[in-house]
Amino acid sequence: MRIIWWFVASIGSLVSPSNFAMYAGNVTDNCQTEGQFYMDACGPPGDELLPYSQWKRRKYTAGIAQIDTNIFDSYAAAIVDLNGRLGAGRDPFFAQYVQAAHQWQSVDPENMEDRALAFVYHSCRNMRHEAKENSLSYDQPEKYQELDANSVARTSSQFLYDT
Repeated sequence: MRIIWWFVASIGSLVSPSNFAMYAGNVTDNCQTEGQFYMDACGPPGDELLPYSQWKRRKYTAGIAQIDTNIFDSYAAAIVDLNGRLGAGRDPFFAQYVQAAHQWQSVDPENMEDRALAFVYHSCRNMRHEAKENSLSYDQPEKYQELDANSVARTSSQFLYDT
């Protein structure tokens, strides 16, 4: 009887409307325009301009709270590919982003968290730098699909949204 109740309760909780509402509410609150995730991962607007060591001391660690190496691997490869097509001389923000991508791709497993944090930092810098270039004054990574394909703006925004 207990096993039957366990199956019924498990299936019931999977399709419970409150579970869907909680997930949708969390995504809306955290991952949409000016969402809390971007504040926790990047800091308030302007903090992405701080030197890395100073930014790191402020502990914006949401971007590495649950490191999915597949996401980091694919976006680091995309940044390196963009560098091949656009060239790192585009601007200093992008050149440093390329360096962070190469650093992520290094085979040193000892400092994975540090490498991931540096990649998030440069993603934040480039997302906000590109937004400013496009006259946007806030974080909107969820609208990455509206940006030019194979652009720094789209890649950095999509990385943060996917993370």
